[in-house]
Amino acid sequence: MRNVNQNFIQEKNKQENRPIFLYTIFDYDSNGGNLYFCAYDTNIEFDGIEYLKFSIRHELIPENTQGQIDKVNITLSNVSRLIRSYLGQYDALRGKKISIKTVFADQLDDSSAFMEDTYFIDEVSSDQTDVVFSASSKFDILDVTLPRRTFTRQQFPGIPTKGRIYVG
Repeated sequence: MRNVNQNFIQEKNKQENRPIFLYTIFDYDSNGGNLYFCAYDTNIEFDGIEYLKFSIRHELIPENTQGQIDKVNITLSNVSRLIRSYLGQYDALRGKKISIKTVFADQLDDSSAFMEDTYFIDEVSSDQTDVVFSASSKFDILDVTLPRRTFTRQQFPGIPTKGRIYVG
């Protein structure tokens, strides 16, 4: 569940608003360095951090109730070759945490008025114009099945248990 404050909700529900997407790639260099980008026409300062304007976008962030792990593709411009150089130096940024914050231009002074989605870079592809990160939840990257336990009505196949549930 996404927790957002009342200012965010009011701004989101306005007839017209100006959403801004802020992207953070955490610890890209394995020394604590973060990259901050915004999908906007100027640099943005939010919560004391300056996000640099950059040609970056993402697909609609999916939501489901079937227990599936969603993936999102994040596309960055590669025209300047800046992102491509990071890929070459830092193992294609695989496994790095990336967050997408949604804020509104009219609420930039309220550091708690945002919605955040967190993913981890799983796959990377690039060409002369774009770099595309396929990002998913951490559990999908680690190939962990959740829940790790299985629940059955029978301890052993064919032996009745009178309604007991066993955890394996």
